[in-house]
Amino acid sequence: MKTTKTLALTLVVGLASSLSGQGFLGETYGEASIGYVKLKEGGFRPDGYGLGVAANFPALDVAQGVGVDFRVDVGYIRVSQGGASARALGAGLSVPLFIETGPGIRPFLAPNGGFVRSRSGGQRDTSGFLGLTGGVELEVSPEIYVTPMIDYNYETDDSVKTWSYGIEGAYNFAPQYALFLGYEYSDVRRAGSGYTIYGGVRMRF
Repeated sequence: MKTTKTLALTLVVGLASSLSGQGFLGETYGEASIGYVKLKEGGFRPDGYGLGVAANFPALDVAQGVGVDFRVDVGYIRVSQGGASARALGAGLSVPLFIETGPGIRPFLAPNGGFVRSRSGGQRDTSGFLGLTGGVELEVSPEIYVTPMIDYNYETDDSVKTWSYGIEGAYNFAPQYALFLGYEYSDVRRAGSGYTIYGGVRMRF
């Protein structure tokens, strides 16, 4: 149950690595994603799928190559094993701060928070979370970007701490559009672990 709730954050707020350069960081855009989810929580080792949508809005242009965005995410995860199943719905707000430190190098730091509503074995639970995501976006070419990232999350109701480690690649196939693909592994302290493989599309407005 704790693992399911906490790993829902992977799709909810874990994708703070928006694109830069010809991408979408500092821009107004929408995003849709789908992913494969695998959890490990004691003897319960289900797999399933996750769905996510997000919207990003530039908030402040501090200086050339330095800015702050607001990003709103909603994610849904459903997993099952045999006759047992669990699902979680989460929503969060993150505030990515990005700084261009060199050609094609843009570190970011994104504090975030929100809530997760979960159901497992007939039990329902709602809890809040606070987190911090950091990473660096690397421009491989004008169309391709690779972003390693680390995420820390604290689930307030049960005091569950989660560290997640991921990497995302993105390809700008048109001026307004990009495809992305990523992997993230999450270690839920004292509860379990899991990973997601996800992909989707971003569109500038």
